[in-house]
Amino acid sequence: MMRHALAIVALILIPAVARAAPPAAAASSASVERFIGEKTILAAEVDLSKADAGDVARWVTDFMLACAAKDADELARSRAGRAGHEAQVVGWIDDFCAAAGGGACPIVCVTEYEWTLDGAYALYVPVPPAGDAARVEIALGGGPEVRKRKQNQPRHRFDWHSDVKIWPGGIVGVCIGARDEPPAPARPRRPEFTEALAAGGPDVGGSDIGGGPAARIVLVPDEKTREMVAQSLHAGWEFIKPMEWLAVQYDAAPLPVKTPARLTVTYRAQDADAARAVVANWALAVEAFYAGAGLERPEVQRIVRQLTPSVEGDRAVLSLAADEIPRLIADARPAIREAWRLPPAPSTQSARRDNASGEPDGRVEVGYD
Repeated sequence: MMRHALAIVALILIPAVARAAPPAAAASSASVERFIGEKTILAAEVDLSKADAGDVARWVTDFMLACAAKDADELARSRAGRAGHEAQVVGWIDDFCAAAGGGACPIVCVTEYEWTLDGAYALYVPVPPAGDAARVEIALGGGPEVRKRKQNQPRHRFDWHSDVKIWPGGIVGVCIGARDEPPAPARPRRPEFTEALAAGGPDVGGSDIGGGPAARIVLVPDEKTREMVAQSLHAGWEFIKPMEWLAVQYDAAPLPVKTPARLTVTYRAQDADAARAVVANWALAVEAFYAGAGLERPEVQRIVRQLTPSVEGDRAVLSLAADEIPRLIADARPAIREAWRLPPAPSTQSARRDNASGEPDGRVEVGYD
């Protein structure tokens, strides 16, 4: 169960600093498109072959601490024990990459509107020929021992769908309340998905790292999704109503030069006027959110500037360093905000200095508080 949970965390959070890897943008896009159909509203994909496991573990841990620590004392205790949590994440990533053959092996997650009513999704791993599907199945929380243990346990509604399986073609997956087999290839899909998957690229947000993103999430709401938001999530309606699609991607720089992994969010509206209105409403929401959290006005204005997208025609684009995300979450939580702002630990030489004398090289410091 822990392995399965870590798999989902790695997929959803998707932080990374890349290893040197050959360009794989075209292959990556083809992998996720293989599992998208006319009813798909959300698709996510991560390629852990582009990720440094230690950096992923550090980011995941900081993200979870920023979200979950209830006060400064719990934050301090969790930080003291973080080495064990990071070791679990590193171990799972290393196991998965070894089982996948050491090369590109994307993890794909998709869902449809009807599935979301039960919190359902399907996760697929198209294992390459160099990989071992049986080992990938075990890494995702399945395998012969798990099946044997489940034989003598009561089975409930979603249990049959939550079993990890290996299907023909080397596809390993788990379908939580969704279908019980991978969809047929070459299904019709909405053209908005193809456009959204092509959004971003190496020039978005000033990034020029190449090799395709380490991960991406694409949301293309259908009419049923819009109706649900209009009826139940009134605060989100002003953002969903004019949305054509939303694309989120993580790009990571190749080693040995360590530059921050970047998160780029691209929102395509119905037209340029709608894009400008969405950005204006977003800026107001950010300001109200952080002001309500008790930050001083200068800090609130700094965060608003940091989180306000630029408008490029009918698209709003926001790009920021992934390292900033846990800090921004902590800033919104008075109970841990001051404790999170402890003096940062010394960063790596490649991130701060470029000479042995210790003189500043003019670059902005990066790292975690």
